[in-house]
Amino acid sequence: MPIALGRFLGELALIVVLEWLRRWYTFRLRPNMIGTYILSQDSPPGGEYRGPMTNLSNKSPPVYNIVLLGQTQAGKSTFLQGVRRYADPACEIDISSIGGGNQSHTSEVQMQQIETSFPLYRVYEAEEDQDQSASPHPTREVAMESLLRGCAIREYKTRIDRMDNLVAHKDKHSVYPECLIRVFDTPGLEDTNSYDERNVAKILTSLSSENAVHLVLIAVSSGNPLTPGLVEALKTYSKIFSAMGGLLAIVHTKFEYRTQHPDDKKTVAFMKERAADLDRIMGRNMTHFMLDCDLDEDRPIHIYLRQTTIRNILLAATHNTPVALNTMQLYKTSKMQDVDALTARQQSQVKADLEEQRRHMEEEQRKRLADASDLERRINETRGRIRGLDVFINKNETDELVSMREERFENGFNFFAIPQEVELKAYDLPYKIDHVEVHCDGVRVLHQDGGYGHHHWYVKFVRFWHMHGIYHAKLFVKRRNKMHQEINQTKAELERCNRTKDDMICRRSEIIATNEFLNGPYGVRRELEQKQGVCSEIIAQCSRETLTLDLFNALVKGGVYENTPAECMDKVSAFYAAYSHAEA
Repeated sequence: MPIALGRFLGELALIVVLEWLRRWYTFRLRPNMIGTYILSQDSPPGGEYRGPMTNLSNKSPPVYNIVLLGQTQAGKSTFLQGVRRYADPACEIDISSIGGGNQSHTSEVQMQQIETSFPLYRVYEAEEDQDQSASPHPTREVAMESLLRGCAIREYKTRIDRMDNLVAHKDKHSVYPECLIRVFDTPGLEDTNSYDERNVAKILTSLSSENAVHLVLIAVSSGNPLTPGLVEALKTYSKIFSAMGGLLAIVHTKFEYRTQHPDDKKTVAFMKERAADLDRIMGRNMTHFMLDCDLDEDRPIHIYLRQTTIRNILLAATHNTPVALNTMQLYKTSKMQDVDALTARQQSQVKADLEEQRRHMEEEQRKRLADASDLERRINETRGRIRGLDVFINKNETDELVSMREERFENGFNFFAIPQEVELKAYDLPYKIDHVEVHCDGVRVLHQDGGYGHHHWYVKFVRFWHMHGIYHAKLFVKRRNKMHQEINQTKAELERCNRTKDDMICRRSEIIATNEFLNGPYGVRRELEQKQGVCSEIIAQCSRETLTLDLFNALVKGGVYENTPAECMDKVSAFYAAYSHAEA
């Protein structure tokens, strides 16, 4: 019996010592073990190891831009105040910036900038014998997993609301360097006080001075149903910001932490179904965050859960590959599509009427001018085709990185686990890898193969038994390499179209010079053909799904899509007619 007791006490002492060493290692040495492997054309074979979000210039902290979208009263402005409080727990909440009722408080894009190193928030037990009127003094950290897991639903709610002898504190030190986070709070789409197109233009104009966007958050109130208006707004986000698809994430605001017990099957099933519905509406698998918006809630565990969620959201911006704004293509809004469809039909009828006028000209004039008229029509059609090919090439012949594959490993901490060797691999990829991003923690890489310039990627590593192990790899291909075959085919077709257009222009000039068609009836004929060419250009512009950033802003600045559809149709026709003339 004494031997067994001695063995038990010895093992207990060993566990205590190992736990102390783990904490010391985590806070003292861990910064040297966390980082990002970056494989690119500028890095040596095998990748260059850099610290997390390392600021290589050492002159100014890196900047990450987050766009915050959502319907009116979705909690966007409240989230913005929560970000301020995460960076500075002592800051005063700006109540005037938070709307109420059904009116949107945000009518203009508002930018909030914070400087943070992404510190952790922890919950500690306070001294029991201290004066209760004094601020609690932390003595021992409380493990959230052991506190909240393995208890009944009723006890779970009691524990999460616990306040006695607990206090939430922000760590003074972090494994990350200082970064600038800029959050752009936007007006709600589908707001009856404004226009979707003008709101989108406000967002893009506010970002015009920025080089790129790192994260697009869509705030959805977890307590509201997915109404037709909300579904339409989400589809609008998904379509307009399709070029930022890899940056989109959903924040379920006004989320009740105390109701989310793993055994509460009804609530868990509801949230899973809601997330699946949102993924289906957005047309892609989204990243989901759950966040409460009660900034007055000061119970320690609620503070810990809220601040931890905000930290994870902000860190997501640092892990994404940013999207450059100068080459981004924007999809038209629903109203733009509807008005453009009506305008295209109207212009088709106008074009048919012009053709009818042309047919009623005298037969002798028709025969004499048939060749010139046909050439004019074919030249206009060829020019429209050339513009479409140029748009395709400019859109796809870029170094924009497109996600091709993701591999992920994650395993929690276990005192009695043995070192675990893990292999992640991706073979027979359709394209050569142009870029690899790796986020790892608590693992040691043993061997890696492939990567940049190869059709495969392989890594073998071992997880440290005393740490939470994670290894997340993203494989990218440049858009120009992915679309290489289509780009070459388009360039070949573009060259043929240019040669054909030049030949037709020369032939038309010869007909005009030899037959003196500029006088008399030909002047009328040419005017009709020019009007038909303008109609063709308007129809081509209305038929396109995407717009350049400059063209989108020009349309919004001119108020082209405001007022009734009939008025919008006239303004669209006038705008594109002038745009076509200026472009020519």
